[in-house]
Amino acid sequence: LFEIAVYGLIAAAGVVVVVSTRMRWTRPGRVEVLLAGYCLLAMVSALWSPVRMLSLVRGVQCVVLLLVVGVALRLLGPRRLLDALHRSLVLYVLVAATIAVLFPATRMTHAWREFDRFSWFHIHPITVGTLAGAAAISIFARSLFGIPQTSLRARVTPWIWLAATAGIVIATHSRGPLAALGIAAAAILGRRFLRPPLATALTCLLATLLVLSVIVGHSPADALRDLEGNYDAVTRYLFRGQSADEILQFSGRAELWDGIAPHIGERPLLGHGFLSSRWITINLISWSRGGGYAHNALVQTLLDFGATGVLLLWVPVMITLFPGRLWGPGIGRELRRDRITVSAVMLFLVVNSLSTEGFAGPPSFEILLVFGLAAAAERLRRSPG
Repeated sequence: LFEIAVYGLIAAAGVVVVVSTRMRWTRPGRVEVLLAGYCLLAMVSALWSPVRMLSLVRGVQCVVLLLVVGVALRLLGPRRLLDALHRSLVLYVLVAATIAVLFPATRMTHAWREFDRFSWFHIHPITVGTLAGAAAISIFARSLFGIPQTSLRARVTPWIWLAATAGIVIATHSRGPLAALGIAAAAILGRRFLRPPLATALTCLLATLLVLSVIVGHSPADALRDLEGNYDAVTRYLFRGQSADEILQFSGRAELWDGIAPHIGERPLLGHGFLSSRWITINLISWSRGGGYAHNALVQTLLDFGATGVLLLWVPVMITLFPGRLWGPGIGRELRRDRITVSAVMLFLVVNSLSTEGFAGPPSFEILLVFGLAAAAERLRRSPG
């Protein structure tokens, strides 16, 4: 009830802001229309969901979050909206982590075999790693592509925050967020120091080497198995007490996805309803009892909303990965910084979603971040610089 009351207050505050400022509600773009369709589908899916009240409440919450983004976008503009998302995310991660370190009683202990996974409050380490990783990528992109600072303090501080947020990701012992962090960081470095032709050639070279490794009979999976049994610190961190085959099965997720597939086939167009996985996955495998989610954002979307949900949510997500040119006439530093930030943070979220339901799960800061990035990217794409 408290959570519902908070969302009600947020919705009321949004209406008050619109009325008091006499804000002109400009026509929504195509991305906003798709996201609005996704939120409405989430709410309406309560009609056929096995968990009707949960679907209805969570659907309404999605509508409220999109309303917040819509109001902020029109009141602040895309650049200041991105600033607000960046600052609130970084501030939350650093403050929550500091509280968890200073007051251990405020965090739940998540022990995985011989590893203690860092988190705060009752949040799962993967969620903590996701938020910290998104904050780290946002800091990294804005630091590399931002306006050069004159004072030493202004130049050094972002890198301190970057080290802190990246350290939090490592401390969670969450492989998914860590892999997503590495891939998104590599993409930022490539866009910063490599021009498109060279970046394309390098990507093709890496893809060719990967194919050749499979042809000659030594695939990345074989390389992972070769590492099994080594006891250096990096290998112990990577394996986390598991075997190579367990890692290749995504710690049991592959079994879960196999069990979900027939349910997706039953309702391929509209799915079973928002968060129907809370009901459907509960008996598929033993460890899913603690979560009741698909542990993959695309699978979660297909299960909940079918192909319609994929169109409404994933098209805006994919479009956001390409917010426009970074170099060329009329592309200023601030526009370049904003475009690379929305692209890199969204890339991080997409890669991370391979092993967690993430933004396709219950409404949270992550889906608010997706809504904000997608809506801002649409405006930035039209910006003349």
